[in-house]
Amino acid sequence: MVTWDANGLRSRMWELRDFVNKYKPDVISLQETWLRPSHTIALANYKIYRNDRNYTTHNAYTARTGGGTAIMIKNSMKHTHIPTPNLNGVEATMVALTPELGEQTLIISLYNPPHLNINNLNQNIDTLMNQGFPSTIIMGDFNAKHSSWGCDVDTRRGITFNIHIQRSGYRILAPPTPTRYGHDSASTLDFAITTNVDSPCTVTSISELNNFTLPDANTPEDIDEQIAAFTDRLHQAYTNASKPLKQNDTFYISRDLNQLFKERNRARKIWHYTRSPADKNTLNRLQKQIKKIIIKYEQRQWDESLACLEAEDGSLWKAARDSRKKAPPIPALKGPAKITYSDADKSEVIADSLQKQFKLNNISNDTDRAITHVVRTYLNNENNFTNMPPHPTPTTKRNYRTYR
Repeated sequence: MVTWDANGLRSRMWELRDFVNKYKPDVISLQETWLRPSHTIALANYKIYRNDRNYTTHNAYTARTGGGTAIMIKNSMKHTHIPTPNLNGVEATMVALTPELGEQTLIISLYNPPHLNINNLNQNIDTLMNQGFPSTIIMGDFNAKHSSWGCDVDTRRGITFNIHIQRSGYRILAPPTPTRYGHDSASTLDFAITTNVDSPCTVTSISELNNFTLPDANTPEDIDEQIAAFTDRLHQAYTNASKPLKQNDTFYISRDLNQLFKERNRARKIWHYTRSPADKNTLNRLQKQIKKIIIKYEQRQWDESLACLEAEDGSLWKAARDSRKKAPPIPALKGPAKITYSDADKSEVIADSLQKQFKLNNISNDTDRAITHVVRTYLNNENNFTNMPPHPTPTTKRNYRTYR
């Protein structure tokens, strides 16, 4: 098990992933995640349970950005998420280990804000310990200093908290080295409190996830080695964070295929000009010939890409996974009367929507209607045609032609 005060989990996920890949812990207890409900955190092969800080119910001090607890547990471990009871200022996340053989154990990730009343912490610890489980382990940041868990000084909060632990019969599990380093100090604020856990435990402070680690360099050679190691890690992080350039497989046009393209374009121009069936047949023949050549080239490219797949670099599994992907289903659609789920109902909803959207535009206007009305009124009025001129006779037409 591991407990870590992250001081902002989103910006340090890469550090946590490196740590998990190296040590592979079963349970990870996190404090000060600084997460909001809109943030998404994921870690491969781990289930994450988190309690983000509720900024509406905390006091003026704890309402600022910070806080939050979480527990990451391997998917292979049988467990159950336990809802957190009402606590006074303390933040916690709870998970119960439920093995098939053996007793259940309650794991709690706890964060105690530094300015919280120590009496509230004592009450909250008793509440968490009395959840009805055979054994309980509380890990986290208690923000209390006492020599019982390796601190150099005994603060008032630490003294009061230690007295309560001794009276309640809880067991303290703390590392022999400090867990928090400052610029001129070191202290142990992160440890564990257990009840009914009698098995031997080894507690160690690991420097990979410390918030501040003092470098161990005594000679110029040590400094040069650390600078080189830091440079290598920086280059590796840049490489891992950079998106690989996607190779653009340009289609190579051979000389013969390029000549066919020219003949096809020439045949298309001739057919557009003549519209002759013979010219159309020539154009179709060239297009089919070009299509066959392109299909052969694409098939050869596909065969070569399949031959290059290997299991070592993961390309084979990626290609198999992509080939098994199914088209994402269309989600439920909200129709005018109800929400549709079946494909037939969805198609009807889409068809009705398209029918409403695509209608003939009404391009008429008031001016067109007024002109049409005037013309029809004029044509329907017989008085407008009483003094019509007589029809021309053949002689009149002949004289008109002669005149012209």
